[in-house]
Amino acid sequence: MLNQTLCMQAQAAYDAALNSPSSDWRAVAELFRAATQAARAKRQGKASPGSGGELPDYNVDRVLPFHNMSGDPEQEYFADGMVEEIITGLSRIKWLSVISRNSTFIYKSKPVAIQEVAEKFSVRYVLEGSVRKSANRVRITAQLIDAQTDAHLWAEQYDRVLEHVFALQDEITMHVIGAIEPSVRKAEIDRVRRQRPNNLNAYDLVLRSLPFLFPQRPQDAAGAIPLLENAVKLQPDYGAAHAFLGWCLHTRFAFGEKREEDRIAAIQHAHAAIACGSDDATALAVAAYVVAL
Repeated sequence: MLNQTLCMQAQAAYDAALNSPSSDWRAVAELFRAATQAARAKRQGKASPGSGGELPDYNVDRVLPFHNMSGDPEQEYFADGMVEEIITGLSRIKWLSVISRNSTFIYKSKPVAIQEVAEKFSVRYVLEGSVRKSANRVRITAQLIDAQTDAHLWAEQYDRVLEHVFALQDEITMHVIGAIEPSVRKAEIDRVRRQRPNNLNAYDLVLRSLPFLFPQRPQDAAGAIPLLENAVKLQPDYGAAHAFLGWCLHTRFAFGEKREEDRIAAIQHAHAAIACGSDDATALAVAAYVVAL
């Protein structure tokens, strides 16, 4: 299963890279290398990470859903968006394996035993935290736990105005990386940073659309499309907004009314995402998926 997943990830990265001349082909090579090593280990009868038992020797990290402490269920999207950004930032570090968002969010709104999570997914480090948003300010607490010893490697509280939220996301991500590997090179830290949207309202609209994306049902896509269309209007070069809009339009075409204009628009937004989001791995992967279908 691990080898199959790695191969699928490698193929997706390869397909995305073909559409972007500025892609980092080292990431593609790393995925194919990992798939080859997993296959070799299986032939030799060695256990693969994720099969239970002892925690892996290399760095595997899980970011748990952050608790929304705002007292307003409408702000759940903001806490989820923070986790999305941190997972994306960590996943850009080539030597760090990060558990996917879908696996992480099964623990949303549930009590979590760190050791249980560590054993189930064979992770060594767990990041958890909370978000409290009020007016134009946000307070975020985060702590990194060594799942083997249950020791807190690092913990911090941040109070910021929302205008600085992207710098805050980078700051938290870099602190986590530094706690896991103090000797990390500056070049690796720089890989975490990616182009951010200039328009905070567009960013807010994309965050609001995220809960509608992953079920891949026409009725959910219908909820996300107006949000993403407005995000693109506010910032036409927002790669992630184009990619997710293409995804939703494809969902509506493939599983809904089969309208040709939806299929054409999906491909157009996918190509726009590739043109605008060359440094956003998620946007490129989603866009490549839409174009391939």
